[in-house]
Amino acid sequence: LLRELNEAGATHPSLRTVCLVGQSVGSRTLDELKAAGFSGVIPLDATPELIVFRVNDLIFSEEVKQRRNLRAPVSITAEVRLGNELVKGMIVSLSKHGLFLKSKQPMEVNRQIELTFTLPPDSRGAGRRLTVPGRVTLVKGKTGPEDIYFGPGMVVIFDNPNTSMLELLDEFVAGELDKL
Repeated sequence: LLRELNEAGATHPSLRTVCLVGQSVGSRTLDELKAAGFSGVIPLDATPELIVFRVNDLIFSEEVKQRRNLRAPVSITAEVRLGNELVKGMIVSLSKHGLFLKSKQPMEVNRQIELTFTLPPDSRGAGRRLTVPGRVTLVKGKTGPEDIYFGPGMVVIFDNPNTSMLELLDEFVAGELDKL
C-alpha cells in the first residue's frame, strides 16, 4: 500500500513511515521494506523507550548524525549511592560517557554520585555489573506533555571512566543499536 501511495505521489516528501513487525526481520526483508518507502522498523514488543528513541531518531535524524557519542535506548535498573542512602532509578538512555536516569528523587546539578547497574543478559557485555562514579549535569522535572518520556530524571556524565569500561559500553551501545 505504501509503495502504491508513493508511486502515485499521494504522500508528502517529508513523511516518515515506520513498519511495526511481529518478529525480527532479516536484511532482505528490511531492504524490501525500505524499497517500499518505510523509514524504519519497530518490533511490536518494543519498550516505550525504544519506540520514543526510534521515532526521535527518524524525526531528528540530522541532529542525531551530529551527536558526538552514540547512545542506545535501554531499560536498566540502577542504584545510586548517596552516602548511606540508596536511591533506585531506571536508565533509559546510555552512552559510553553518560546516561539519562529516570528517578522520583532527582539530585541537584553538579552532585557527585556513584551508580551501579547490570548490563542485560541478552547484550554485549551480558550480565556485567558496573559501578561508576558520575556527576549530575542536568535535572528534568515533569513540566509538560513533552516530558512524559524523559522526566523526571537527570543526565549523568561519568567521571574518569577507565578504558576498559569505555570499550565495554561502546560495544554494548553498538550491539543495542544493531538490534534497532
